[in-house]
Amino acid sequence: MASIVGAEQADGGDCPSSIVAGAPDSSATAKTVANNAVRPAGSVVLADWRATLSDEDRVNAPPDLDELFAFLARAELYVQDEAVARLMPTLTRVWSRRGRREQRIIHVYGNGHAKFVVYGAVDWRTGWTSWGTDDSCNAVAFRSQIDHLVKRSSERGRAAMIIIDNASFHKSSLIKDAIQTHGDKLRLVYLPPYSPHLNPIEQLWRPFRHAVTHNHRRTRREDLLQDAETYMGGFDQNPNSALAHIGSPFAKQAIRQQEDAES
Repeated sequence: MASIVGAEQADGGDCPSSIVAGAPDSSATAKTVANNAVRPAGSVVLADWRATLSDEDRVNAPPDLDELFAFLARAELYVQDEAVARLMPTLTRVWSRRGRREQRIIHVYGNGHAKFVVYGAVDWRTGWTSWGTDDSCNAVAFRSQIDHLVKRSSERGRAAMIIIDNASFHKSSLIKDAIQTHGDKLRLVYLPPYSPHLNPIEQLWRPFRHAVTHNHRRTRREDLLQDAETYMGGFDQNPNSALAHIGSPFAKQAIRQQEDAES
């Protein structure tokens, strides 16, 4: 696997850690945890989170949300996911001249099934992005990213809370070992099954595909991989764009701070 990388930033816990196995499998959990992350670090108000939920979500809310918010007050919140890129381009609409003969033809070169996987994780508050690539979705690569996120958070004096989906390799023995190894420095929060709309980082893959995989004309996997690495590396220089893509409210805050600094 290519090294998991991310630009270094400074800023600044400890808490109980466990794999949440299914306990937070409700839409209330993902939305409520992310919404509470809007508060400045350390100021989460545990008493009022239920007031933000609908009656239905309040009834179905998992019992450990108070503990999750207590952990969140001392942790960096990361949203994580993987995206597959193939030499077979993802096809989408394009402008072309009218008429059948004028339609744009997208050629597929070489082995159309050649692929790689991009692993991405974004800090909900700062836009700092951890990313890397591998040949497939697997626990070894995911464990490497977990280690990278915990290391970064520990250097900032904080723990790491990571929102992830229910992919089977996210629950493997290797990941359970990571939880044991990192102890109170790590908390994994699993989204409900089949709910990609609840993971903000899904919005990051839309511009990624537009820039890298849609209607591409690469003939070699290596060239497509370079395109993906160049795109993801751009977030190192511009973390605010990552915040904007994932819909974080901290994007507007960062823009205002930058405008104030420049004025």
